[in-house]
Amino acid sequence: RFKIKARVTGKTDLRKYTQQKTGKQSQVFSVDLLDADRSAIRGTFWGDEVCSKFFGKIELGKVFYFEGGYLKVSNKKYNNTNHPYEINFNERTLVTPAEDDKKIERECFNNVEIRDIKSMKRDDDFPIDLLGICKRAYKPRTQMKKNGQGEFTKRDLEIVDKSGMLLQVTLFGKWTTLPDEKFNETATGEPVVIQFKNLRIQEYQGQRSGTAYDSTEMNFTPKSPKAEEMKTWWMGGGNKVNFEPVRQRSDDDSARTGRAPAKEMNLGDARLAVEDLPLSLDRQNEHSLVFTGQYVLKELRGVGAQDAGETPPLFFYSCPTCNKKASKDEGVYRCEKCQVSGITPNVKYLFRATFLDARADVTAVCFDQTGLVLLNDEAAKIAAMEDRDLEMRKNAALWRPMTMVMRGNREQYKDDVRPNFRVLKAEFISPGSYATLLKDQMQTIPDLSEREVPVGPKGGDFDFASCYTDAERLFASAAFKNAGFLPSSLFDENEKKEKEEGTGVKREREKEAAAAAAPAEKEEDAREKDQPSGMEEEKKDTEGEEAGEQNPSPSQKRVKRESVEAEKEKEKEASADGPGTASSSPPAGDGASPPPPTSSFSSLPAILQGISLTGVTTGQSYTINPFRITHLVEHPVPIQPPAEAGAPAVVSMYLTLREKKKLRRRKRQEKEKEKQNKIRLGQLPPPPPKVKLSNLMRVLKNESVAEPSKAERVARQQMAERLKRHEDANEARRLDPEAKKEKKEAKWKAGTDLQHEVCVWAVKYLANKRHLFKVDMNAQQYHLKGAALVCAQLPFHLVVVEGGTRAVTRYSKLMMRRINWGEEVEAARAREDDADESDEEREESRNCHLVWRGVLKDPVFKKWSVIVAKDVEEARSQMKSQDAEHYLEMMLKWRDPQRDI
Repeated sequence: RFKIKARVTGKTDLRKYTQQKTGKQSQVFSVDLLDADRSAIRGTFWGDEVCSKFFGKIELGKVFYFEGGYLKVSNKKYNNTNHPYEINFNERTLVTPAEDDKKIERECFNNVEIRDIKSMKRDDDFPIDLLGICKRAYKPRTQMKKNGQGEFTKRDLEIVDKSGMLLQVTLFGKWTTLPDEKFNETATGEPVVIQFKNLRIQEYQGQRSGTAYDSTEMNFTPKSPKAEEMKTWWMGGGNKVNFEPVRQRSDDDSARTGRAPAKEMNLGDARLAVEDLPLSLDRQNEHSLVFTGQYVLKELRGVGAQDAGETPPLFFYSCPTCNKKASKDEGVYRCEKCQVSGITPNVKYLFRATFLDARADVTAVCFDQTGLVLLNDEAAKIAAMEDRDLEMRKNAALWRPMTMVMRGNREQYKDDVRPNFRVLKAEFISPGSYATLLKDQMQTIPDLSEREVPVGPKGGDFDFASCYTDAERLFASAAFKNAGFLPSSLFDENEKKEKEEGTGVKREREKEAAAAAAPAEKEEDAREKDQPSGMEEEKKDTEGEEAGEQNPSPSQKRVKRESVEAEKEKEKEASADGPGTASSSPPAGDGASPPPPTSSFSSLPAILQGISLTGVTTGQSYTINPFRITHLVEHPVPIQPPAEAGAPAVVSMYLTLREKKKLRRRKRQEKEKEKQNKIRLGQLPPPPPKVKLSNLMRVLKNESVAEPSKAERVARQQMAERLKRHEDANEARRLDPEAKKEKKEAKWKAGTDLQHEVCVWAVKYLANKRHLFKVDMNAQQYHLKGAALVCAQLPFHLVVVEGGTRAVTRYSKLMMRRINWGEEVEAARAREDDADESDEEREESRNCHLVWRGVLKDPVFKKWSVIVAKDVEEARSQMKSQDAEHYLEMMLKWRDPQRDI
């Protein structure tokens, strides 16, 4: 047990809550305590008795002794003190007043700057203390509750501080009743400095805002050095600062969702992952996936239905106060939520965009920030463009790579469950960055060959001659050509030859070779004379081909002759290997040009032309045309297996009654929400206001003041119409007596087509006619089959019923709970005049016992009846006539288990 001396620096109002265990209504309030060591702790009083005892006794700003209570870990979602624990006070707590202690300060605030709110990694809803200046105060507005039962009022403020950030604060409850003068600057330009305590910070769609409830404390005249310093800063030029609103709580893309960082995924995998997510019922991001990747913009189109021949716009007009869609009537914009006409709306983006990659395409919803990136201009300027300029702006954004962050979830639209995607962040990729990205992706492609291909000196040409043999060049060229690594001029022989002949490199090399071989010219001439006739003919053919050249040298003749000899040797080797594998050139003769050298890069097509390959397994010969090889990758057509495996059996899942009600309630809420969204988007006309006598002045403002009698008559007329519609609907749903009887009978007989529930009871006393009447009539009303056997010579009377599960369960409650069988027991005792009855006799006098309960496929009895028998033989014959003698035997052999204890 502890005792502390502290000052009450904060006190909340009494509020009601529902106890989880008992379901009863109770009360609670909290206080903030500050001691002489500047240590603050939160204390909470629970229960009606405790609250009624201490709420009026504890005063704000005074010092008290607090004795008793128990500690628990502080919940930072509701507690903004720095203490790790908080106190729960109960009925044994003692609170006594103490003298004022000057050592204990009167106020203690843990103020934070607005820019720090952006980076706080806390829950979506947490309290803070804040000191700021009211930059702007909006008018209070009334709004309908989500459940449609009643209305509430709220007011929006814009709070700023020296950090240059702006926080939007929404006031509820008692703070909305304050006059406008509280929030406006004075005539001298002095700002309104507000000290908030327990201001709730909430996050919605990546933007954090403050909420002030009745539990929040607001001081409009704070007396602290920081408050004076803030006033001086504002009057010295702080009011001219361009304040930035608080948005994402961190710099990463996951801040908008409050979840883990976005996953790198392609659109195909993302779509499959979203389709496997559970259905989102409560919130849009209840079950969602945030992913990122590089995609291409394919299409832009507006949202909403338009008249024939009109294209939905990429924008909408919103209210400057609540940002909801504003409707236009006769050139005047009106906000249905704020109930204000003649507003100047803002123009914001709202459209759908289709993105694609190599796997799939996805259509996502884009809002204002995304539209600003895609169209590179504000929505107001886009709205003022002509159709031609708008199409040019849209086409400029198409087919450009982008880095996207999206969120996907599954939502139910009418009776269809479909994936829904929304763009959270978009950014175009520069050409240089995209090239670097593609280069990194290409490096991840596995090598197509184990050998390293050297790069030639001209434009990255591959030197196949120095890397591959003749047999390997075919496969290497096809592989590298499909991979897109070979230049387009690889197979252009004419271009290569023209370039080679255009330069004088070849002639210079021939002159050098001739000068080196000058001493041996005579030996070469003599050798030519000694050649056989076959070689002379080949020499003549070669000289005939070179007739166009001027002054051919002997060295040139020698080079020509050596090339012809090498070609013949290759033909002999190919013919020795066998048929089907030889690859030869046409023989050198009249009009035939010699084949180019094998080692030349430009001669690759000549090498590949006509090469035939023998199948390894089939032995068949195939001829490959190298000019059919392109840089395009051919994807083979997938061959479906001969038989697909059957789909796995889906195990049906049954919902409980509570889950069915919850699902049905959520579907109704979604349907109503969808209707409200259509009304906001202008797709449906808004319903007329529901006029009552209670809201007559608020709905019919000017009319109620000008003609109050007419306004009251309109209200009463609408009330009468609503009542008549309600009564007519009830009358249309009302069943006639025959249908009502059939419905009730079907209710009690439900499930009897599959099985019948059976119960057997043994009743000690059944002489009371009132009890026998209840047993008989309830069995008939529940449409049960069976019998009630009454026989004085039997140890127990027998009651057997057969029927549906619901009817038998209800009848079982009648037998075991509703009938007071003790009346007969007391009457029997009175007749026997046995006042000294022992405990064993009292135990034996228990009247109704459940002998057996089970299930039968087919019923034994055909109807319900009450059987009265004089002796055991008659009772047995009566039950035997209905094939139910086994029930009687079961009752006779039954033994009360209480007697064995």
